[in-house]
Amino acid sequence: MPYVYLALLSAALVAIQCMVGGTRLLFSLPAYGLLALAAALSVSSFRRPGTVPRRACLIGAGLCFSYLLIRAVCSPIAYLARLDIYSIIGCVTVYLLVTIYLTRTWHRVAIVGVMIAIAGVEVAVGLVQFQRDANFMLFGFQRGPSGSWASGMFVSHNHLAGYLEMVGAMALSLALWSKTKPSVRILVGYLAVVCYGGVAIAGSRGGYLSTVASLVVFGALSICIASVTGRDKAILGTIGTAVVLALAGTIAVRAMWDSSQLSEKLQKLIVADVRTSLREAAWDQFRTSPTIGTGAGTHLYYGRLFRRPEVESDPVHPHNDYLELLAEYGVVGAIGMFALLLTHVVTGWCTASGLARGFIATHEHGSTELALQIGALSGIAAILAHSVVDFNLHIPGNALVCAFLFAILASPGSDKTAVLESPPAWTRGFRLALPALGLWLLVMGLIQTFHAWRSGLPLTARGAWTLAMVLPSFPGEYHAEEARIALRDGRYEQAAALAETGIRYETKNPNLYFYLGEANRALALRLIRPALQNLKAARFDAAIKAYRSGLALFPQDIQLLLRLGQCLDAQKKFDEAEPVYLEAWKNDPNLSFVHLMYGVHLEKAGRADEAEEAYRRGRELAHHNIEPFLRELRNP
Repeated sequence: MPYVYLALLSAALVAIQCMVGGTRLLFSLPAYGLLALAAALSVSSFRRPGTVPRRACLIGAGLCFSYLLIRAVCSPIAYLARLDIYSIIGCVTVYLLVTIYLTRTWHRVAIVGVMIAIAGVEVAVGLVQFQRDANFMLFGFQRGPSGSWASGMFVSHNHLAGYLEMVGAMALSLALWSKTKPSVRILVGYLAVVCYGGVAIAGSRGGYLSTVASLVVFGALSICIASVTGRDKAILGTIGTAVVLALAGTIAVRAMWDSSQLSEKLQKLIVADVRTSLREAAWDQFRTSPTIGTGAGTHLYYGRLFRRPEVESDPVHPHNDYLELLAEYGVVGAIGMFALLLTHVVTGWCTASGLARGFIATHEHGSTELALQIGALSGIAAILAHSVVDFNLHIPGNALVCAFLFAILASPGSDKTAVLESPPAWTRGFRLALPALGLWLLVMGLIQTFHAWRSGLPLTARGAWTLAMVLPSFPGEYHAEEARIALRDGRYEQAAALAETGIRYETKNPNLYFYLGEANRALALRLIRPALQNLKAARFDAAIKAYRSGLALFPQDIQLLLRLGQCLDAQKKFDEAEPVYLEAWKNDPNLSFVHLMYGVHLEKAGRADEAEEAYRRGRELAHHNIEPFLRELRNP
């Protein structure tokens, strides 16, 4: 069975990286389905002998992830918490699979090999984006405006840097510390350099700082391990590590300085930006519920509520994983995460020290088990440093890699370790939790499939996506994404049909109602002939109904509120629209567009003086010329 687990886990890692790192729930669900299948199959290995993971690590991880999962399930907006719920389940599945069943050294090396291969593809795609085509993406995906910075198969260059810095640390450690053929170590070392080159062209300042932090940790660990092996080797290790790091750093900085784009990033390395304001909003959110937090996904609307005027983009994340953890999961969640980190780091260091003594006692020149420990510690140092300035742990593809690194520390494993006759009693709960999670996901998918069949709904999609239609939440997410793309391309009737189909599968997704409302509103605005006014009114009514249905699921959503107000204004229902705009103002008081749209409403309602005051406030909050936007609002 380990071969099956290894194949499914590798396939999941490949799938989620090929689908923009699972940034949207739709693109992470196929990987979670593969992990669920592996978890469900693990029931067959429940009584199989194996190595024993570290008790403190497993208990710490169990307590931490249990709280995070319970808090996410109990969050106020169920749909917003869904991404966190699936991500937590995915990370727990990877962690338990690697900790309990994939314990042989070659298991871990094989998985690292898959991640390094993925990194090679990421860097190749990033080079095309950096040098030739800034919009180049594989598999038909599109990324937002990122200039020519490399993002690989991710949609953001910051997320690419987060992945490469972890994989690069593992590759570097295997190249320098593993017990393999010199030719293999040279190849892996070259691939480590490729990973760090990818970080350079990603242009992520957080990636630069976290890479430095990772290399410092790697150097310190290498020196400490060398000191365990004897004085002479400690001296040589210290000198060698310092020289290599200094030389590599000098060459990298020199090469980056010769590039106009990269030198600009270096010059702005420690310059403050709008992220400071985002973090202030997250801190305000934390103070509203410091003990248990406000719930998973809630920063989407608390970030709007506490928005600083200089923040004009939607504050989905505060660009600091620690503050987001505090804000959404409270002090309890932060304590659990600290305990998880402390137990694993201490265990990893103790294991590395023990392995160093062991291979010196046997006069060996390297240890792959030791290389995995040093690489995991260095990779975790990288992502922890990067999390200060970004939200890589909220990108499922990167979170799964991080879970794999923690699993290595929790269960060192070895091809030489004696196998127990039967698993210890205290591990049974964790062995049961793994298939329970997998079976829960698969059973939820089967129930969904049964209801769809009873309702006459076909579980079909385009191409290979059909295979994933049996996964929980997938049909609704699929049709929501298709509706969003149709809206983007101006295919409004098709967007409305897709959204309605999605709602037949899924009634808890507010995005489906928003897309349905948007499609009907756009179709209504097209009907300008007098003879079509009844049809126009019907379209507006359909849009209003859709927006209200979405607000029943997500009452604080600014987009739903503002669009509802516009549709009510279009039908001259100004008294109904007034409280809608005021609610939007209440939930996002410092967004200039809210004040401008409210001003247009007041102007249409014949309240010119109040409208001018709203316009004035909107102009004060805006950091750019808002007149074109205002003209568009007045004449949609």
